[in-house]
Amino acid sequence: MRVSPLVLGLAAALGAAPALAATGHTAWNDISMTQDQCLETGREAFARLGFRPVIPEDRQTVFAWRGDDLLATRCIADRNLAVHFVYIYEARDGAQILDAIRAAYRGERAGAGPLPGPSK
Repeated sequence: MRVSPLVLGLAAALGAAPALAATGHTAWNDISMTQDQCLETGREAFARLGFRPVIPEDRQTVFAWRGDDLLATRCIADRNLAVHFVYIYEARDGAQILDAIRAAYRGERAGAGPLPGPSK
């Protein structure tokens, strides 16, 4: 059976197209702050990154959304711990976002410029 060059070209082009996939990242920081300070640090960091932060009434976790992307930091101040979760739908800037969050909990500002915009 003979395969047309057009079919082979189309198959090669489709195989070479970049695949977009969601990614998840996790990390943690040792912290020396109160529960409220931990939550506020997350809220400010998430807002700076272009996300919409929310702190539920239980005051345990900061959540934030940007389109289909999600951030969460669970504050466990009585154990000196902040645990971070980053879910980025198109897998393009998750590690960069995680680095910026961790830097905020170290009292730093990561990166000089803005991060890539929201997912479409």
